Amino acid sequence: MLHAHRPHPCKALALAAALLLGGCASNTFYNPVTGRTELSTVTEPQLLEQAKEARDALIDEHGLYMHAEVQAYVSEIGLKVAQLSHRPELPWSFTILDTEIVNAFALPGGQVFVTRGLLAHLQNEAELAAVLGHEIAHVNARHGAHRANEAAFASVGVTAAINVGQFLERTGLRGAAQRMKRLGLSLAAGMIATYNREQELEADRIGADYLARAGYDAREMVGVLQTLQMVERFNADRAREQKREAPGSDWLSSHPGTDQRLREAARLTAMVRHTASDGRQRFLQRIEGLVWGDSPEKGLVRDRLFVHPRSGYAINAPADWEVDVEGSAVALHTPQGDATLTVRLLPRVVGKTHAEAIQNLLAPTEGRSSPRRVGSFNGTHFVGSRMRGDVRQPLRSTIVTGPGQRLFLIDYTARDDAALQRALVAMQQTEQTFRAITAADRRAARVWRIATVPMPAGGFAALAKASPLLEDAEATLRVINGVYGLAGGDAEVAPGTAVKTVR
Repeated sequence: MLHAHRPHPCKALALAAALLLGGCASNTFYNPVTGRTELSTVTEPQLLEQAKEARDALIDEHGLYMHAEVQAYVSEIGLKVAQLSHRPELPWSFTILDTEIVNAFALPGGQVFVTRGLLAHLQNEAELAAVLGHEIAHVNARHGAHRANEAAFASVGVTAAINVGQFLERTGLRGAAQRMKRLGLSLAAGMIATYNREQELEADRIGADYLARAGYDAREMVGVLQTLQMVERFNADRAREQKREAPGSDWLSSHPGTDQRLREAARLTAMVRHTASDGRQRFLQRIEGLVWGDSPEKGLVRDRLFVHPRSGYAINAPADWEVDVEGSAVALHTPQGDATLTVRLLPRVVGKTHAEAIQNLLAPTEGRSSPRRVGSFNGTHFVGSRMRGDVRQPLRSTIVTGPGQRLFLIDYTARDDAALQRALVAMQQTEQTFRAITAADRRAARVWRIATVPMPAGGFAALAKASPLLEDAEATLRVINGVYGLAGGDAEVAPGTAVKTVR
């Protein structure tokens, strides 16, 4: 569920109409994949400039996964495949985004992104090469440029038409649909700002060829699509159990279904050279210790507790409220989604005093400030409004001098005044739980990481008991080990086999 009342503008949405570039002059480009010359109203410099903006927005939204060894490993595999592709001369880069979303993205010019959530779900090095090969194929076939040209030609606003392409398109993770939509992977102006059916199938075909050129078994392209199918099934099963609609079911309708892609990939890879090794052992070694779920860089959610180790604070959400980490902030939403309490650490440029922060950040037209104690910290509560054009926007916020003598904003927003009044007492009580991290908070919010262990004699049930996962633990472990929904899943993983778990 999208929350239109959320207070901060997502920089990723600054990509709206990113490729609606002026001018109607035609440019010609050679497509090395098709061997044909193509016409475009978008120039290469324009395309690359917008790709740079898209990269900045992606990193600003999700952050980089700062693990040098894993990053070097992904780059090694990506460059290996790219150098054997149709356009080895491009300045290829392969970047890990710090998010649990299961996805991969490609931007024109050779920029490829994978998420740590994706890495956790893959089974071996060949599957990683398959994902990267698929995204490399999108770039080489100029699929992003095609979407940009269509947007410019149609003269309609298409959010992120530059095409933050999806390979593993469904996440099965709570809140992921909202985050993906904030990245522009949603319906906009009647068009889906992602690749069409033909482009996805073409990237599967080209990617399988790249996979074989790099010495991997091309059938691992099928393995990745089977992983996608498992994530989709897991997502649908959880939604059915919770009596809610599966996230993402409405914004990928133009993409080929996973079953269709599996059939096509199986047909294609049957005709490509096969190899014996899939690099599973090396892959598992490289992702050992990979962060699972929430990131310590952005903050950790554990039931109703939110802890931000880097900023040094913790806060408790009311029962049944949703806790949503949004970049550098945490948003606590009412069960109805009509009111939100948002907490964020303010940059130093906002000001040194509460008065400066209120003036520079909120820019009020009218209102009043009053001193307020927030837990053990000094704060200033402001109630007022500001004018945005002809519209008067209500303001209710608290500036707190919190841990490290840094300024924090606690922002009250709601769909309307009635919703605010219904939630106000709970918001004020929640504000009072804002505190410096305690030893108990640190114990409760330890980072969860991927680990490789021998499969115990008790199978996935025993594996789940030793895991900190609280919800759908056994099913989650089946998904990340590639046996969710398979008949005899336990039997297919013999005791002593190396498997992934969460610790």
